[in-house]
Amino acid sequence: MTDKEHNIIELCRKGDIRSQYLLYKNYSKAMYNIAIRFLNNKMDAEDVLQESFIKAFEGITELSETKEFGSWLKRIVINNCLIVLRK
Repeated sequence: MTDKEHNIIELCRKGDIRSQYLLYKNYSKAMYNIAIRFLNNKMDAEDVLQESFIKAFEGITELSETKEFGSWLKRIVINNCLIVLRK
């Protein structure tokens, strides 16, 4: 993780909307690809992606190491996919 990304995450912790958008922009494609592989449905994958980012931004203050953001977000996406698959 770069210093720039670390700073963006720190600003997200303070509720900065522009920083949240930058994180979304940086991670959304990779997280969408994970969701589409799990769900094989474009609409469900898009819903899971949005729900995952909302959950991540709501809980970002609980993240202990900012360098773990990508893997933490990936886990949120996978868990949300599993919830959809169980329904």
